[in-house]
Amino acid sequence: MVREFEETPNDNLTILLDAWLPANLEQNSHAKDRLEHAVTLAATICWEWCREPGNRLVLGIADKSPLVVQGETGQDLCLRTLRSLATVTGHTTPDVIQLAASMRSTLPPGPILVLTTSPGKLQTTMEKEFHRPVTCINVSNLADLDFFEW
Repeated sequence: MVREFEETPNDNLTILLDAWLPANLEQNSHAKDRLEHAVTLAATICWEWCREPGNRLVLGIADKSPLVVQGETGQDLCLRTLRSLATVTGHTTPDVIQLAASMRSTLPPGPILVLTTSPGKLQTTMEKEFHRPVTCINVSNLADLDFFEW
């Protein structure tokens, strides 16, 4: 007798926000705007992903103090991610290593998306730490992306 068990696949997503700001904010007046664009894009993705209950979402924020919000999609997780994104201030040296360490136990299978404002090391660090591909969107170049419009 053969018994077959098939689970319905759930969609998992991990979003990492690189909250980097340059040290010379006076000379780089658009840096705060780009960080705000990255936060807005992360919030939009979290909002849309949480509309379908039963999936898994992990939001990692690489800021001065890294933060990880994770759980099953739904209204509660959506509100927690949006509240966390509202507190992002940005920092010249986000703690990427600590973020990776705090995510190690909560990282579900599925894609990893990095939203960044710099050519920083978050993407390469996460690829090395988790041994899987990471997609990176640099919000500084949003005008170059054909799928995005304000």
